[in-house]
Amino acid sequence: MSRFSTLASAALLVTVVTLASRVVGFGRWLAQGYWLGSDGVGTVFNSANQLPNLLFEVAAGGALAGAVVPLLAGPLGRALAGGTQQDADAARAQTSRSASALLGWTLVVLVPLAGVMALLARPIIGLTGLEDPVHVDVATGFLRVFAVQVPLYGLAVVLGGILQAHKRFFWPAFAPLVSSLVVIAVYAVFGALAHGDQQRVADLSGQALGWLAWGTTVGVLFLALPLVVPVWRTGLRLRPTLRFPGDEGSRAARLAFAGVGALVAQQLSVFLTLRAANAAGGDGTLSVYLYAQQVYLLPYAVLAFPIATSAFPHFAEHASAGRIDELRALVARTTRTLLLVTSLGVAALVAAAPFVERVFDLIVRGDAPGMAVGLIALAPGLVGFALILHLSRALYAVDRGRAAVVATASGWGVTALGAALTPLLFRGREQGGGCNALLCAPDLLRTEVMAVLGVVGTAGMVVAGLGLLLGVRRHLGPGALTGVWRALGALVVATAVGAAAGLWLTSLGPAGRRSFGWFSGGPLASRPEVEFDGVAFATNLGLGLGVGLAAAVVALALAVLLDRDLRASARVLLRKFS
Repeated sequence: MSRFSTLASAALLVTVVTLASRVVGFGRWLAQGYWLGSDGVGTVFNSANQLPNLLFEVAAGGALAGAVVPLLAGPLGRALAGGTQQDADAARAQTSRSASALLGWTLVVLVPLAGVMALLARPIIGLTGLEDPVHVDVATGFLRVFAVQVPLYGLAVVLGGILQAHKRFFWPAFAPLVSSLVVIAVYAVFGALAHGDQQRVADLSGQALGWLAWGTTVGVLFLALPLVVPVWRTGLRLRPTLRFPGDEGSRAARLAFAGVGALVAQQLSVFLTLRAANAAGGDGTLSVYLYAQQVYLLPYAVLAFPIATSAFPHFAEHASAGRIDELRALVARTTRTLLLVTSLGVAALVAAAPFVERVFDLIVRGDAPGMAVGLIALAPGLVGFALILHLSRALYAVDRGRAAVVATASGWGVTALGAALTPLLFRGREQGGGCNALLCAPDLLRTEVMAVLGVVGTAGMVVAGLGLLLGVRRHLGPGALTGVWRALGALVVATAVGAAAGLWLTSLGPAGRRSFGWFSGGPLASRPEVEFDGVAFATNLGLGLGVGLAAAVVALALAVLLDRDLRASARVLLRKFS
C-alpha cells in the first residue's frame, strides 16, 4: 500500500470517528441549550466554563499539541524503519523518555496554575463582563471547581499526542464522544434538579449548582481516561521524570516557547470575545455565540481536522529523515484538499444558517436570536482557521515555528482588537440609553453584536491563513504550494456561487425570511419565545441539511470545472467515501 493510500485510510478512520464524536458533541450543545438555556444560568455557566480551557491553552495547550508528535514521531519512525534490534530498542527507549518528560512538565506547570485560578476566581470572573451580583457569585463558585479541569486537559493532550505519534487515531478521536455523553447526562440531571429555575439563578439550589460544576469537570476527566489503556498498550514505559533524552529538551523548549505569542493572542481574542458578548450583547449573547461557534466547527472537525491530524506524523517523519521533496509534495497535496473541503463547508454553513437558528430556537430556553447572522459572518473564516492547524504543523515539523507564530498571532491579534472595540461600538445601548423601542430590542441588539463578532473573527482568520501560506512558501519553497494559489482562487468563486445559490433556496422559506429580516430590523424587534415542536424540528433540520448539501454540491461542481488539481483531490475523496 502506498504512503498516500495509508494516509488517506487513516484520514477516513479519523473522519468516521470524528463524525460520530461531533454528532454527539453537537447534541451536547443542544442539551445545554435545552436544560440550561441561553440566558440565566446558561450565561453564568458558559462565562466560567470557558476560562479553564483558556488558561490551559495559554500555559501549555498549543505548545503540547505542536511538540508531542514531532518529538515522538521521529524516534518511532526510526524504530520501525528496520536496522538492528538494538537501534530499534534505543529509539523506543528515547520515545519513552521524551513522553515521560512531556507528561512530567505538563503536571508541574498546570497543577499550580489550577490552584492560582481557584484562589483568584472572583477577580477573574470580574473581568468577564458579568454585572449581576448573583451571576458573579455563582460564576465564581463554578470557576473554583472548574480549575481542576486545567491539568486534565493537559493529560488528554499528551496522551492523545502519544497515540497520534504511533498512528493510532481512533481513541484520540473517540474520547471526546465519551466525554460528551457524560456531560449530556450531567445536564439532564441538572435540568431535573433546577425545577424550571434556569433563568432565575438566585432560585437555584446549591445541590443543582454543585452537580453541574463537578459533573462537568468529570466530563473533562473522560477526555483523558479512555486514552490510558491504549497508551499503555503502545509499549511505552512512562516514568516520573522531568529530564528529556539527549538534546530533545532544548528542542521541546523551542517548540513550546515558539508558540507562546500565537497562544497568548488567540486566548486573548477568546477572552475579549467572551467579554464583548456579555458587555455589549447582554444576558444570553455569549451562549448564542458559542452555539454558532460549535456549528461553525462541525465542518472543520469532520472535514479538515482528519486531514491535518493524519498528515502531521508524515510531515514529521519526512522532515526527520531529510526527505524535503516528499514533504513539499505532501504539504501541497494535503493543503489543496484541505482548502477544497473547508470551502464546501463554508458554502454549506452560509446556506443552512437560518435553519440552524430555527433548530436552536426550538430547543433552547430563551431561544437563539442572531445565530444565523452570526454564523454567516463567521463562516468564511473557517478556511483560515483550518490552515492554522494544518500549515502551522508543517512549519513546526521543520522547526520553523517562529513563522507560524507570527502569522497566527497576527490573525488572532486582529480578532482580539475587533472584540475589544465591540463594546465601545454598542456603548449605552445595552443599558437602554439613547435609543427607541425598535433599535434597543434585545433580540436586535444581540443580532448586531453577533454580526460584528463574526466579522472580526473572519477578518482575523483571513490574516492568519494568508500569513501561513506565505510562511510555508518562504521556508519550504514554492513546491510546497504547488497549485494552491490557483485552487484558492477557484474556490473563492465556487464557494460564493454555491453559498448564494443556497441562500436563494433558503430565502424562499419562512426561516430564511425571518432571519434575513434583520437587515430591515422589524421582525426581530419583538417575538415570543419559540416552543418545541417535533415536526418543526425535524423539518428545519432536514431543510438545513438539504440546502447545505445543495450549496456544497454547486460549489464542488464549479470548483472542479475551474481547477484540474481540485478535480484530482475530489476524485481521491470520492473514492475513499464511495
